[in-house]
Amino acid sequence: MPEPDLEAMTWQTDAANIGQPPAEPQPYYWKTITKHTNITEPDLATHFTISPNPVNADAVVGFGLLASSEIVLEVSDWLGNVLYTISNYYDAGEHYVPIDVSGLASGTYLCRMLAKSKQIGIEKFVVGK
Repeated sequence: MPEPDLEAMTWQTDAANIGQPPAEPQPYYWKTITKHTNITEPDLATHFTISPNPVNADAVVGFGLLASSEIVLEVSDWLGNVLYTISNYYDAGEHYVPIDVSGLASGTYLCRMLAKSKQIGIEKFVVGK
């Protein structure tokens, strides 16, 4: 984290010291705000979502790629057993892939996105009948 510029800071003042910085500069704390993301390789993809969630028959996996790549989507149960795999080559840009979950029992599942043998993202989804 970069050091703050103490000269550019606005000082809190009281009536006795109006406009004067304190004798000892007070530490400045940065508040970091991070956006939730499930992307583990941000140099390959921008986002990875499943909608609707929960789903009962058909879901759509949406993802954005920064470069062309072969993408593997794995649907697995909560224990990690791979139930089926979708593999295809996609160009850079936005993509939406339909997945049929009508054959799955009600429960919680995982969908992993892989590229270049690396896990790019993982998303939990719920199937409800």
